Amino acid sequence: ASEDGRCVVDYFDSDEVVHSVYVQDDTLTITCDDQRTFGSDLGFGDDPYIVISIPEARYGQITLVSDSGDISSSLQLLCDKLTITEVSGDVFISGAGGARADIQVKSGDVTVATMEMDRVSISGESGDFSLMNIGAKNINVSSGNGLLEGYDVVASNTMTLTTDRGDIAIEGGEAATMWISTGKGDVDISLLSDKYILADSNSGDINLPESTANSWEKCIVRTDSGSISLKYVDP
Repeated sequence: ASEDGRCVVDYFDSDEVVHSVYVQDDTLTITCDDQRTFGSDLGFGDDPYIVISIPEARYGQITLVSDSGDISSSLQLLCDKLTITEVSGDVFISGAGGARADIQVKSGDVTVATMEMDRVSISGESGDFSLMNIGAKNINVSSGNGLLEGYDVVASNTMTLTTDRGDIAIEGGEAATMWISTGKGDVDISLLSDKYILADSNSGDINLPESTANSWEKCIVRTDSGSISLKYVDP
């Protein structure tokens, strides 16, 4: 965070990489024009980077977009809407809170820690996802072919976790309604409270705890060829 209450942007320019920083309509906008060709990073030059320091406050909207560079934030970000779009770099977000978080990546890894939002939505095609200490009303995560893992992932309403081929492994998952689905991955989840459980796999093994038939909370798990293992966290 900024120590003097001002927004500070540090960046490095070169002949082929030029940044622009400006304020328009009360919105801070930062862009990077990267004209390097393949192989130009092989040398002794510095990679382009942008470091943003902002005052501690609740922001209306924070939007971060990158084609190939990593996005990282360990600030206590508080905003109504946090939007992150990444093509091939990795995303690391820790300490965000507010109303809504939307994170979209194509092939990079995503790590989200200590997030408190009304709604959390994370989607990707092939990178691995790690979720730690997430709390929200609704959580929707889809990692495509990548691994989806985490611990202490809690939604007061609905949690939806899906992959195409990646495994799903959550230690300490909780929601009133949990929908878990994967095409060819395995599912291994420890639940924080009793659930009415429905699980189905076409060819994998299924290991379940005793289902609480009169519970209004439910956990529904579906996989085409992977194995399913559910258990309750020891009190």
